[in-house]
Parts: sequence; structure tokens; C-alpha cells
Amino acid sequence: MEYVSVQPFSQSSKLRVNLFITSLAALFLACSTNLRAEQDQTGVSVDSPRNSSLDFYHAGLAYERFPPVWNPQGSRTEIAGPLYYKQIGLEESTLAFPPLFSRIQYHNVDGVEWDVLYPLMTYSRYGEERRWQLLQWLSFATGDTQESVMKRRYNLFPF
Repeated sequence: MEYVSVQPFSQSSKLRVNLFITSLAALFLACSTNLRAEQDQTGVSVDSPRNSSLDFYHAGLAYERFPPVWNPQGSRTEIAGPLYYKQIGLEESTLAFPPLFSRIQYHNVDGVEWDVLYPLMTYSRYGEERRWQLLQWLSFATGDTQESVMKRRYNLFPF
């Protein structure tokens, strides 16, 4: 039986790894673009009072801030690609660390939603109505009936 000895990285392979990492860093910096000083199609600077609440910035996957297409008055911030985002709009605000945690706060109505390792645990509240759920098997809910009587319910699947 022959034993093969494993040699540590050679000098040339270390050089290749360092060159690869340096190339990735250079590519990341080349893709990063700061849009703050640019002007939109109307010729108005992004830093003008008209758009002062919108801070456009793009740094690849590391950091990005932009207005969502469906809500140009709001803003969305993403960090580390899809691992963190915060969105502020006219009707709702969202904070999320997908898939670990998300929180949605509604501005027009008294409401909030929490998801922890969805569908492991969810919580929803709209005014006086609440619902807490664990693994879709155990849930508790409170709310008014049509006769305006507060009702508390619980479910334990499959019972």
C-alpha cells in the first residue's frame, strides 16, 4: 500500500489565488456606480429638493438603494444581495432578512405582520384582530364576530 503525501500550496498556486481575489475585487469596484450626482431625464439633479428623499446608490451586491418601480415615492435598500432589504413606501414599510425574518408595517391601517423562518412562525395583527401560528399546526386568533363580540379561537391540526 502506497501513501501519497499532500504538499502545501505551491508558490504559483498561491499567486493564482491572490490574482483571482484581486480580479474579483477589481470587478466589484468597476461595477460599483454612484448615481447621486447624475441627473434624471428632466435634467433635475437627484440631490435637488424635488428628490431629496430619494438617495440612489449602487455598489453591486454589497449595497444598493433605489426607488421601487411600483412606488417611485418610496425607497428600497438592499445589502449583501438578497440577504437584507428595507423598503419604505406610502402604504407599508418592510424590513427583511430572507428567509429568516420579515416584518411588514402598514401605514394606512393599524396592522403589522411578522414571519420567522416562514412558515415556522407567523403573526398578523389588523386593528383588534390577531393571529399567531406555529408550523401551520397550532394557531391562536382573536377578533370580532359580525355581532361585534370578541371571539378567541385556537386550532390544533388535525383536531
